[in-house]
Amino acid sequence: MDLNDKEIIDDEITQEDIDLMMQVLVENEEDLFAEFFRDNMEELERRIEVAYNSASEVYAGDTEFEDYYSLTDTLELVYEFLDSLNPKYRKEFDRLFISGEMDILSEHDIDDEPYVDMETFKEKNLLNIHIPLDHNLYDVYSFVHEFFHTTNCYEDENTDKQFLSEMVPIFYEFLLFDFLRTKEVNQLENNRCIDERIGVFLDTAFDLNEMIFTMKEALKGMNLDYEERSSEDTERLRFLMEDDIKYFLAITTAIYEYYEYKNGGISLKNIDEFNRKLNKLDDFDSLNYILHKDDIEDEDIVKSIEYLGEQLKNNMSMKR
Repeated sequence: MDLNDKEIIDDEITQEDIDLMMQVLVENEEDLFAEFFRDNMEELERRIEVAYNSASEVYAGDTEFEDYYSLTDTLELVYEFLDSLNPKYRKEFDRLFISGEMDILSEHDIDDEPYVDMETFKEKNLLNIHIPLDHNLYDVYSFVHEFFHTTNCYEDENTDKQFLSEMVPIFYEFLLFDFLRTKEVNQLENNRCIDERIGVFLDTAFDLNEMIFTMKEALKGMNLDYEERSSEDTERLRFLMEDDIKYFLAITTAIYEYYEYKNGGISLKNIDEFNRKLNKLDDFDSLNYILHKDDIEDEDIVKSIEYLGEQLKNNMSMKR
């Protein structure tokens, strides 16, 4: 789908969309998220176009999973990967597994997704990790992703940062991809796991671009007599917009940091320090810091996404 096809966007924008956008982002002047969106709309739009066009060239989206993975098969790869990074990670993973803080489901609804229950963490300081098994290679990625969510949980700091709780696990997914390239696994399916991430990223970027287009239409003043929507509607839209912005910034940053790491620009220690620095910032200060980070320009985003694409192609050229 063409990100700049305004006819598609025009067809999908309804009066209700305009009404909601006006209420969420125009009327609510004191809302920090509304302020961030308004102040950075042009920069976000440019960054989205740059990243979307590059990621579209990388996305394959046509591979299914066939190889079966038992829970034992999956955990063996997870343990080996964590050991390769730092034995402390395997030790912490073991603690979570033995303590019963992992909810592993062999049978589940088709739409069931892995997650870490942050409400339980804030209330009881327990990390309830929800892992629905699909019995394929993606289960390895699910365990690793959710485990590194737990490294973002600081009892005395803000634990609601969806940006932080995505950037770090996605970065380690790319390292897992590299690790699995050295193992006797189906490399087509290994690529598929990363391709899944790119596909969600493209959907998020398109939705966010559509929201920006809607916001621009609202700001033209063409709908000053808009009909107010319910608070439930506006809260839902606000959550979706905030979630999309955080996810978009998280994955573009994760890809860039992976590129930097692979080319010797940063170390795993730098990633941990970066993570902790952002945790000490207020939620929207962290978003501003990432969006306006001096060493991440548009051309760097393109270069890092192209690099990830090269790794996927190289992996297929040497597949077993």
